[in-house]
Amino acid sequence: MKSPPNIVFIVIDSARWDHFSVYHYEKATTPFLESIADQFLIYENANAPAAWTRPAISSIFTSLYPQQYGFFEGKFPEETVLLTEILRASGYKVYVLSNNPYMSPASGFARGTDRFYFVQPRRLPHQLHPMVLVRFLPKLVRQCLDRSATYKVLPQMINAQAIRIIRHLARSGSPFFIYMHHDAHHPYLSERKVLRRFLNGASEEDIRLVDSVQKSGNMYWFNRESLSREKRQCYYRILRAMHDASIYRNDVLISQTMRELRRLGIYDKTMIIITADHGEFLGERDMISHGLYLYEESVHVH
Repeated sequence: MKSPPNIVFIVIDSARWDHFSVYHYEKATTPFLESIADQFLIYENANAPAAWTRPAISSIFTSLYPQQYGFFEGKFPEETVLLTEILRASGYKVYVLSNNPYMSPASGFARGTDRFYFVQPRRLPHQLHPMVLVRFLPKLVRQCLDRSATYKVLPQMINAQAIRIIRHLARSGSPFFIYMHHDAHHPYLSERKVLRRFLNGASEEDIRLVDSVQKSGNMYWFNRESLSREKRQCYYRILRAMHDASIYRNDVLISQTMRELRRLGIYDKTMIIITADHGEFLGERDMISHGLYLYEESVHVH
Protein backbone atom coordinates (compact mmCIF):
# COMPACT_ATOMS: atom_id res chain seq x y z
CA MET A 1 0.00 0.00 0.00
CA LYS A 2 1.30 3.43 -0.91
CA SER A 3 2.25 5.53 2.11
CA PRO A 4 0.15 8.67 2.68
CA PRO A 5 1.95 11.95 1.96
CA ASN A 6 3.35 14.20 4.61
CA ILE A 7 1.50 17.53 4.80
CA VAL A 8 3.08 20.95 5.36
CA PHE A 9 0.36 23.57 5.76
CA ILE A 10 1.48 27.22 5.86
CA VAL A 11 -0.98 30.05 6.48
CA ILE A 12 0.28 33.61 5.98
CA ASP A 13 -1.96 35.77 8.12
CA SER A 14 -3.42 38.86 6.38
CA ALA A 15 -1.46 38.37 3.16
CA ARG A 16 -2.80 40.25 0.14
CA TRP A 17 -2.76 37.75 -2.72
CA ASP A 18 -2.40 40.48 -5.36
CA HIS A 19 0.82 41.65 -3.69
CA PHE A 20 2.50 38.34 -4.54
CA SER A 21 4.76 38.54 -7.58
CA VAL A 22 3.89 34.89 -8.27
CA TYR A 23 0.45 36.37 -9.09
CA HIS A 24 2.10 38.94 -11.38
CA TYR A 25 2.46 41.78 -8.86
CA GLU A 26 5.02 44.19 -10.31
CA LYS A 27 7.34 44.11 -7.28
CA ALA A 28 9.43 41.00 -6.58
CA THR A 29 7.83 40.01 -3.29
CA THR A 30 7.87 36.23 -3.84
CA PRO A 31 10.91 35.30 -5.96
CA PHE A 32 11.20 31.85 -4.41
CA LEU A 33 7.53 30.97 -4.97
CA GLU A 34 7.93 32.14 -8.58
CA SER A 35 10.90 29.80 -9.00
CA ILE A 36 8.82 26.75 -8.00
CA ALA A 37 5.41 27.84 -9.35
CA ASP A 38 5.47 25.25 -12.14
CA GLN A 39 5.53 22.49 -9.50
CA PHE A 40 2.29 23.65 -7.84
CA LEU A 41 -1.39 23.92 -8.58
CA ILE A 42 -2.11 27.65 -8.21
CA TYR A 43 -5.61 28.78 -7.28
CA GLU A 44 -6.65 32.22 -8.46
CA ASN A 45 -10.25 32.41 -7.26
CA ALA A 46 -10.32 31.35 -3.61
CA ASN A 47 -12.25 33.26 -0.97
CA ALA A 48 -12.17 33.17 2.82
CA PRO A 49 -15.45 32.78 4.73
CA ALA A 50 -14.54 35.70 7.02
CA ALA A 51 -12.26 38.71 7.11
CA TRP A 52 -10.44 37.90 10.33
CA THR A 53 -8.39 35.03 11.67
CA ARG A 54 -10.43 32.97 14.10
CA PRO A 55 -13.51 32.23 11.97
CA ALA A 56 -11.39 31.89 8.82
CA ILE A 57 -9.01 29.36 10.39
CA SER A 58 -11.91 27.57 12.06
CA SER A 59 -13.46 27.00 8.66
CA ILE A 60 -10.16 25.65 7.32
CA PHE A 61 -10.00 23.16 10.19
CA THR A 62 -13.68 22.10 10.05
CA SER A 63 -14.65 22.55 6.36
CA LEU A 64 -17.72 24.38 7.67
CA TYR A 65 -18.96 27.95 7.46
CA PRO A 66 -18.79 29.82 10.79
CA GLN A 67 -22.56 29.69 11.30
CA GLN A 68 -22.52 25.89 10.88
CA TYR A 69 -20.18 25.05 13.76
CA GLY A 70 -21.44 27.58 16.29
CA PHE A 71 -18.70 30.18 15.97
CA PHE A 72 -20.88 32.85 17.52
CA GLU A 73 -21.17 30.72 20.67
CA GLY A 74 -17.41 31.07 20.98
CA LYS A 75 -16.29 27.44 20.83
CA PHE A 76 -16.48 24.24 18.80
CA PRO A 77 -19.23 21.84 19.84
CA GLU A 78 -17.87 18.44 20.89
CA GLU A 79 -19.35 16.83 17.79
CA THR A 80 -17.39 19.13 15.46
CA VAL A 81 -14.45 17.15 14.10
CA LEU A 82 -11.24 19.02 13.31
CA LEU A 83 -8.80 18.29 10.50
CA THR A 84 -6.11 17.51 13.07
CA GLU A 85 -8.31 14.89 14.74
CA ILE A 86 -8.99 13.16 11.42
CA LEU A 87 -5.31 13.07 10.50
CA ARG A 88 -4.14 11.82 13.89
CA ALA A 89 -6.76 9.05 13.81
CA SER A 90 -5.35 8.12 10.39
CA GLY A 91 -1.84 7.61 11.75
CA TYR A 92 -0.32 11.06 11.25
CA LYS A 93 1.95 12.80 13.71
CA VAL A 94 0.33 16.22 14.14
CA TYR A 95 2.18 19.40 15.11
CA VAL A 96 0.89 22.98 15.09
CA LEU A 97 2.94 26.16 15.56
CA SER A 98 1.39 29.60 16.02
CA ASN A 99 2.01 32.93 17.70
CA ASN A 100 -1.58 34.15 17.18
CA PRO A 101 -4.04 34.07 20.13
CA TYR A 102 -6.87 33.37 17.70
CA MET A 103 -4.99 30.26 16.54
CA SER A 104 -4.17 28.82 19.95
CA PRO A 105 -5.07 26.08 22.42
CA ALA A 106 -7.43 28.52 24.16
CA SER A 107 -9.35 28.82 20.87
CA GLY A 108 -9.76 25.05 20.69
CA PHE A 109 -7.11 24.24 18.09
CA ALA A 110 -5.01 21.89 20.24
CA ARG A 111 -7.50 19.09 19.71
CA GLY A 112 -6.00 16.23 17.72
CA THR A 113 -2.40 17.47 18.00
CA ASP A 114 0.62 15.63 19.31
CA ARG A 115 1.99 19.02 20.30
CA PHE A 116 0.79 22.59 19.91
CA TYR A 117 3.59 25.15 20.05
CA PHE A 118 1.89 28.37 21.10
CA VAL A 119 4.85 30.73 20.82
CA GLN A 120 4.45 33.81 22.98
CA PRO A 121 7.23 35.97 24.49
CA ARG A 122 6.80 34.71 28.05
CA ARG A 123 6.62 31.08 26.90
CA LEU A 124 9.65 30.94 24.61
CA PRO A 125 11.84 28.71 26.85
CA HIS A 126 8.96 26.23 27.16
CA GLN A 127 8.02 26.22 23.47
CA LEU A 128 11.26 26.45 21.49
CA HIS A 129 14.37 24.32 21.31
CA PRO A 130 17.34 25.91 23.16
CA MET A 131 19.35 26.10 19.91
CA VAL A 132 16.56 28.14 18.30
CA LEU A 133 16.60 30.53 21.24
CA VAL A 134 20.38 30.87 21.05
CA ARG A 135 20.26 31.50 17.31
CA PHE A 136 17.83 34.39 17.69
CA LEU A 137 19.04 35.73 21.03
CA PRO A 138 20.69 38.87 19.57
CA LYS A 139 17.44 39.87 17.85
CA LEU A 140 15.44 39.18 21.00
CA VAL A 141 17.76 41.37 23.05
CA ARG A 142 17.64 44.11 20.43
CA GLN A 143 13.86 44.00 20.40
CA CYS A 144 13.67 44.24 24.20
CA LEU A 145 16.03 47.20 24.29
CA ASP A 146 14.38 49.19 21.49
CA ARG A 147 10.98 48.01 20.30
CA SER A 148 10.89 50.73 17.64
CA ALA A 149 14.06 49.40 16.00
CA THR A 150 12.99 45.97 14.90
CA TYR A 151 10.04 43.85 13.93
CA LYS A 152 8.96 40.84 15.97
CA VAL A 153 11.22 37.88 15.37
CA LEU A 154 8.70 35.19 16.24
CA PRO A 155 7.84 34.13 12.65
CA GLN A 156 11.50 33.35 11.98
CA MET A 157 11.68 31.44 15.26
CA ILE A 158 8.53 29.47 14.47
CA ASN A 159 10.01 28.50 11.12
CA ALA A 160 13.30 27.41 12.68
CA GLN A 161 11.43 25.34 15.26
CA ALA A 162 9.26 23.77 12.55
CA ILE A 163 12.35 22.76 10.58
CA ARG A 164 13.77 21.02 13.66
CA ILE A 165 10.49 19.13 14.07
CA ILE A 166 10.49 18.13 10.38
CA ARG A 167 14.03 16.75 10.74
CA HIS A 168 12.93 14.63 13.69
CA LEU A 169 9.76 13.41 11.97
CA ALA A 170 11.60 12.55 8.74
CA ARG A 171 13.67 10.04 10.73
CA SER A 172 10.61 8.48 12.37
CA GLY A 173 9.10 7.20 9.12
CA SER A 174 5.54 8.11 10.19
CA PRO A 175 3.53 10.47 7.98
CA PHE A 176 3.27 13.91 9.52
CA PHE A 177 1.11 17.00 9.38
CA ILE A 178 2.76 20.25 10.40
CA TYR A 179 0.91 23.56 10.44
CA MET A 180 2.75 26.88 10.60
CA HIS A 181 0.96 30.15 11.23
CA HIS A 182 3.14 32.78 9.57
CA ASP A 183 2.04 36.34 9.03
CA ALA A 184 2.05 39.48 6.97
CA HIS A 185 -0.13 41.02 9.67
CA HIS A 186 0.40 44.54 10.98
CA PRO A 187 2.63 45.76 12.46
CA TYR A 188 4.28 45.09 9.12
CA LEU A 189 7.97 44.52 8.55
CA SER A 190 9.86 47.81 8.80
CA GLU A 191 13.46 46.61 8.72
CA ARG A 192 15.06 49.16 6.40
CA LYS A 193 17.30 46.74 4.52
CA VAL A 194 14.23 44.84 3.31
CA LEU A 195 11.81 47.77 3.19
CA ARG A 196 13.97 49.74 0.75
CA ARG A 197 13.48 46.96 -1.81
CA PHE A 198 9.87 48.11 -2.10
CA LEU A 199 9.91 51.79 -1.16
CA ASN A 200 11.50 54.75 -2.93
CA GLY A 201 11.10 58.44 -2.31
CA ALA A 202 9.63 58.35 1.21
CA SER A 203 11.33 60.38 3.91
CA GLU A 204 12.79 58.67 6.95
CA GLU A 205 10.62 60.95 9.09
CA ASP A 206 7.43 59.65 7.47
CA ILE A 207 8.62 56.03 7.68
CA ARG A 208 9.33 56.40 11.40
CA LEU A 209 5.95 57.98 12.02
CA VAL A 210 4.13 55.22 10.14
CA ASP A 211 6.15 52.57 11.94
CA SER A 212 5.44 54.09 15.35
CA VAL A 213 1.71 54.44 14.73
CA GLN A 214 1.26 50.92 13.35
CA LYS A 215 3.17 49.43 16.28
CA SER A 216 0.82 51.26 18.65
CA GLY A 217 -1.99 49.15 17.17
CA ASN A 218 -4.08 52.13 16.02
CA MET A 219 -4.22 51.33 12.30
CA TYR A 220 -7.29 53.51 11.82
CA TRP A 221 -5.16 56.58 12.54
CA PHE A 222 -4.06 56.44 8.90
CA ASN A 223 -7.51 57.02 7.40
CA ARG A 224 -8.80 59.66 9.80
CA GLU A 225 -10.48 62.60 8.12
CA SER A 226 -8.20 65.19 9.74
CA LEU A 227 -5.31 64.00 7.57
CA SER A 228 -4.88 65.70 4.22
CA ARG A 229 -5.45 63.56 1.15
CA GLU A 230 -1.79 63.94 0.23
CA LYS A 231 -0.53 62.77 3.63
CA ARG A 232 -2.98 59.89 3.70
CA GLN A 233 -1.74 58.64 0.32
CA CYS A 234 1.86 59.00 1.47
CA TYR A 235 1.21 56.86 4.54
CA TYR A 236 -0.73 54.27 2.51
CA ARG A 237 2.23 53.96 0.14
CA ILE A 238 4.58 53.31 3.06
CA LEU A 239 2.19 50.76 4.57
CA ARG A 240 1.93 48.94 1.23
CA ALA A 241 5.72 48.75 1.03
CA MET A 242 5.88 47.42 4.59
CA HIS A 243 3.27 44.80 3.73
CA ASP A 244 5.28 43.87 0.64
CA ALA A 245 8.38 43.51 2.82
CA SER A 246 6.42 41.23 5.15
CA ILE A 247 5.37 39.03 2.23
CA TYR A 248 8.98 38.92 1.03
CA ARG A 249 10.09 37.80 4.51
CA ASN A 250 7.54 34.96 4.31
CA ASP A 251 8.89 33.95 0.91
CA VAL A 252 12.34 33.61 2.48
CA LEU A 253 10.96 31.49 5.33
CA ILE A 254 9.09 29.23 2.90
CA SER A 255 12.26 28.79 0.85
CA GLN A 256 14.09 27.60 3.98
CA THR A 257 11.41 25.01 4.72
CA MET A 258 11.21 23.76 1.13
CA ARG A 259 14.97 23.41 0.87
CA GLU A 260 15.03 21.41 4.08
CA LEU A 261 12.37 19.05 2.71
CA ARG A 262 14.58 18.53 -0.35
CA ARG A 263 17.70 17.99 1.74
CA LEU A 264 15.88 15.33 3.76
CA GLY A 265 14.66 13.63 0.58
CA ILE A 266 10.97 14.02 1.43
CA TYR A 267 9.98 16.96 -0.78
CA ASP A 268 8.32 14.70 -3.36
CA LYS A 269 6.54 12.78 -0.59
CA THR A 270 5.01 15.90 0.91
CA MET A 271 1.81 17.76 0.11
CA ILE A 272 2.55 21.47 0.51
CA ILE A 273 -0.31 23.94 1.03
CA ILE A 274 0.34 27.70 1.19
CA THR A 275 -2.53 30.15 1.64
CA ALA A 276 -3.77 33.14 3.62
CA ASP A 277 -6.56 33.19 6.17
CA HIS A 278 -7.88 36.49 4.82
CA GLY A 279 -6.67 39.63 3.06
CA GLU A 280 -5.97 43.21 4.07
CA PHE A 281 -6.94 46.75 3.16
CA LEU A 282 -3.99 48.98 2.31
CA GLY A 283 -5.77 52.26 1.64
CA GLU A 284 -8.27 51.13 -0.99
CA ARG A 285 -11.52 53.12 -0.58
CA ASP A 286 -9.65 54.82 2.30
CA MET A 287 -9.91 51.57 4.27
CA ILE A 288 -7.16 50.02 6.34
CA SER A 289 -6.51 46.70 8.13
CA HIS A 290 -9.19 43.95 8.08
CA GLY A 291 -12.04 42.40 10.04
CA LEU A 292 -14.81 44.90 9.38
CA TYR A 293 -15.21 44.85 5.61
CA LEU A 294 -16.17 42.10 3.17
CA TYR A 295 -14.74 43.50 -0.04
CA GLU A 296 -12.40 41.49 -2.27
CA GLU A 297 -9.32 43.03 -0.64
CA SER A 298 -10.16 41.36 2.70
CA VAL A 299 -11.69 38.03 1.68
CA HIS A 300 -9.96 37.04 -1.57
CA VAL A 301 -7.05 34.75 -0.73
CA HIS A 302 -4.43 32.97 -2.79
